[in-house]
Amino acid sequence: MSDLQLSLLALGAAVIVAVLLFNWMQERRFRRKAEAAFRQEQHQDVLLEKRIEPQLAREPSFVREQQVASAAHAEPADRANPVNASATAEALPAGIDPLIDCIITIAFADAVAGEPVLAAQQHAQTLGKAAQCYGLNAHSQDWQVPQADGRYAQVKAAIQMADRNGPLTSQQFEQFCAIWQELADAAHGQLEYPSVQAVLASARDLDRFGSQVDVEIGINVVAERDAVFSATKIRALAESAGFCLGADGVFYFNDEQGRSLFALHNQGAPFLPEQVRGMTTTGITFVFEVPKVAEGWRVFDRMVTLAKNIAASLNGILVDDKRVPLNDAGIEAIRNPLRAIYTSMESNKIPAGNRRALRLFS
Repeated sequence: MSDLQLSLLALGAAVIVAVLLFNWMQERRFRRKAEAAFRQEQHQDVLLEKRIEPQLAREPSFVREQQVASAAHAEPADRANPVNASATAEALPAGIDPLIDCIITIAFADAVAGEPVLAAQQHAQTLGKAAQCYGLNAHSQDWQVPQADGRYAQVKAAIQMADRNGPLTSQQFEQFCAIWQELADAAHGQLEYPSVQAVLASARDLDRFGSQVDVEIGINVVAERDAVFSATKIRALAESAGFCLGADGVFYFNDEQGRSLFALHNQGAPFLPEQVRGMTTTGITFVFEVPKVAEGWRVFDRMVTLAKNIAASLNGILVDDKRVPLNDAGIEAIRNPLRAIYTSMESNKIPAGNRRALRLFS
């Protein structure tokens, strides 16, 4: 081996040793810095540190297995409340129902004018679910429907979580929150809202329960063979029994407060007032919406009695939806499940016929 080759080998070995030594020194230096950093008392683990998000007010949920939890809607303790303790959001406005409404609270450092609140409310009413809001009057400290010339220290906005069109969707919830967040940002307000998971779970449970008890009972009166009924005679019989003909062509049997208990429909075109004269039909149907009427088994009995009387006067036959003649046993078989439905609604704090049920089954 020549002297040149030996020199190159020696130089290469020296370079390798130098690189290894440099790497060892750098590693040792960075290790010391890391150990020093983790020994500092002020160090916080980003995986363990408290999230700096606003605490969310918890909405009551409609509990599975048809059991309803008590409403729990309280202001977080660590939030500044600009209003008197006697008028805080713990006492909800009378029009908001924590069992069926998703509720948002906005607290303002300085009272906000009513006009932007009304504008937000009008926008919220376009989302496909019943929406409402109330403002805490900065002077009287009373909850009220916002007025354009009012000033409000707090706003509570609510959107219904379910109705006959189904449960509140994630898109509807997010749009609802966005509307009120925009007002909060513009007016330097602090917004509180429940988690989307909690709201959607409650909405699904509420909708599931509603579908279980949303029963409509129909009893038909049909003509024999090729016979027909005179609409004029039906009107006379219905009105003498206490029905009122509505503008929609349906006869309604109302209680003393004017609330509909059941209805009488034509099986063909509606009984429009201006078209009744000269009309004929092969059948009519008495319709009873179970969840919208209190003490429905008594109302059902009353409807059956009127249906029998009108059928006898028309020489018609009482039949079910499959056009099978209805005798007393068949009517009792329809009546029996009513008590179970009403008991279920009572136990879930949605009594049939009350304001909450009427909202849910609208």
